[in-house]
Amino acid sequence: MPKIKYQFDILQIFIVFYIVSCGFLINLFHLSKLRLPELLIILFVPYIFINIKKIFVQIPNLLKSWITLDTAILVLFFIIGISNFISNKSSNLTSFFPQAYVILLYFLIKFYLVYKKVLFNKTVNIILFSFFLCGFIQAILGILGAFIWYSFKIDTDLIEYRDHYLYFDDIVRIQGLSNKPNMLASILSISLLVGIYFYFNQKKGLSKIFFIIGNSIVFVALILTFSKIIIVSFAISIFLIFRKNKIFYMKFKNIFYSVIGSLLLFYVIITHFFFTFKSVNPSILNEKWAYIDEIPVANFNN
Repeated sequence: MPKIKYQFDILQIFIVFYIVSCGFLINLFHLSKLRLPELLIILFVPYIFINIKKIFVQIPNLLKSWITLDTAILVLFFIIGISNFISNKSSNLTSFFPQAYVILLYFLIKFYLVYKKVLFNKTVNIILFSFFLCGFIQAILGILGAFIWYSFKIDTDLIEYRDHYLYFDDIVRIQGLSNKPNMLASILSISLLVGIYFYFNQKKGLSKIFFIIGNSIVFVALILTFSKIIIVSFAISIFLIFRKNKIFYMKFKNIFYSVIGSLLLFYVIITHFFFTFKSVNPSILNEKWAYIDEIPVANFNN
């Protein structure tokens, strides 16, 4: 059977650029709602209209690949949409459009995978690598921001400086160009898991070395966000790494699951019980203010 040559097209290039752009959440042209991902969507709309006939031709193939998840997403979207339109709050009405936007992107990517069914695995790997690349770029930018701060005491948009943050005194949390440290942590978590997948699927050589270095950089950046999602990412990473070694996994399976369960339980405790009540008992934390959603609400020095 002759080997099929893989060729990039405009839709694939758009998907790759869009996924990578999801890490660049800074405001463009001083407009609070216009960011790079949204700008790319606007620029891509003419291409969709020009190729509308090709899209309609692929609809039968898309329906053939329909799965339960697709139905669940549409049902959930319909329920949320109805509740938003019934509500009198303008904030609920405006929140409907970002939800529609995310659903549209899901089916756009799925449509492309169906369209590229002959080269499905290659296409999936390119899309997954885009997620890794997104986190990798933001990790480098965030670490660079921390380096500039600690070396030259220059504050940039790549970091967030916090006074008396949780257990720490003054702290620098990296955020890259993702706008918030917690947002960067979410991006890096996805990037790290994808990076681990690629590492175990590479043959020995430069590509394996690249993912060792890349995953290390992403992991260091994830720690420097000082986000609680680090615990969940660490637990899932342990699962993926040790699950690949079947002999080691079967021998220490009980210990393995105990560690994973303890990490997840620790995460639940600190996020739903301990930190929730820090404003009631501020003495257990090294901070002068109580915070709700990162907004100072009470000064305990007075």
